[in-house]
Amino acid sequence: MDKKSKKGILVGYENWDGYRIWYPDDNKILRSRDIVFDEQVLIPSRGIVEIKIDESTQTEIETHPDHDDSEEVAADEEGACREDESDQSEHFPQLRDRSLLKTPNRFQASTNFAMSFVYKMEAAKTPETYRQALESEDREHWKKAMDAEMKSFAENETWIMQDLPPGKKAVACKWVFKIKTNPDGSIERYKARLVAKGFTQRK
Repeated sequence: MDKKSKKGILVGYENWDGYRIWYPDDNKILRSRDIVFDEQVLIPSRGIVEIKIDESTQTEIETHPDHDDSEEVAADEEGACREDESDQSEHFPQLRDRSLLKTPNRFQASTNFAMSFVYKMEAAKTPETYRQALESEDREHWKKAMDAEMKSFAENETWIMQDLPPGKKAVACKWVFKIKTNPDGSIERYKARLVAKGFTQRK
């Protein structure tokens, strides 16, 4: 043993990086990290011993004859390990309610992209003028949609046919076309609306 070393007894641990050692010669408990253990030495019986702790507090430790503390420490550590293993074996992860799960961002992005693609395809097929509607491959659908619009005007008596006053012009109108789709992207129906160009109206 080094001349500078002192004999002590392990009585506890200090924040996982040190030990609490009782030095019988000084009758004190000190913290230390540089420790060499001799597990072959038995602790002598001393009955009840009063110990001075460096935090200015006092306590009493009862020692038992013919008792090896090193075995007790080993047993405690083994018991702690078994308790940890038991806790780990009995621990089951809790499953979250599926209703609370959020759709991953990558799936949301894919959905948004698909919807955007469908919208662009619809926009590409939707005519912007009367002439485009009659020249498109869906011309028959647009003709039926325009006929349905004109029939609706007649049934509801939306306007009355009259001659224009001298020097006046009729308010211009424009066909507006739209394709209504189902949630799966399939076409539900073709819609055509005849709207007046209100900005051409004069008082």
